[in-house]
Amino acid sequence: PSYYAYNYSTNYANAAGVPLVATQDPLTTNDQEASTMTGGEYLAAAQTALKEADFPKAIKMAGHAAIEMNENAQVHEVLWLAMFLEGDFQGAAIEAHAVESMGARPAWGQVANQLSNPDAFSKSLRSLEEFVGRNQDSSFGTFLLGYQYLVLQHNDAAAPLIQRASELAPKDQVASSLLTSFNPVSTDIPRPEPELPSPVKTLVAPDSAQ
Repeated sequence: PSYYAYNYSTNYANAAGVPLVATQDPLTTNDQEASTMTGGEYLAAAQTALKEADFPKAIKMAGHAAIEMNENAQVHEVLWLAMFLEGDFQGAAIEAHAVESMGARPAWGQVANQLSNPDAFSKSLRSLEEFVGRNQDSSFGTFLLGYQYLVLQHNDAAAPLIQRASELAPKDQVASSLLTSFNPVSTDIPRPEPELPSPVKTLVAPDSAQ
């Protein structure tokens, strides 16, 4: 496959094409939707559920879509956002790896456009900051927090987190690759609280409406 995923549960790099929705319940043959909808229809349903803040449904629909469209960046973007907003930080970190390795990291305006209430992102970000503050040796939490800061273009806050994540998980190729985009000056995990860009202003900015 064209993407790279990091398996935090076993602490080794996995690039063998294993589906990235392992944290979800397996799909069953009794699921009538699974036999009547295409991958594209599942993706559309997942995007609608994400917009409606029905994050469990978004995860489920995107999980179905991944069976047929596992190399589609939009599928993994929905999973990354929905898992993050649902509080599944480990799952979100795995999906963030897939999004980044596909070269599909979105700008904040693109993320805000997918949410009915962009403030939900801010609330989950605060929760993730608290989680990393309590679990400073969490490779997935540290990576995910750094990645969310990159999406928000807070690169100074992201840099030491990505470097720390790379140290905690040396085989993580995505974290190592991201280090080439900036020059971290500290390996200490910071506790920054950058302000989120205003969703209203961002949504109307010409360079964000892509």
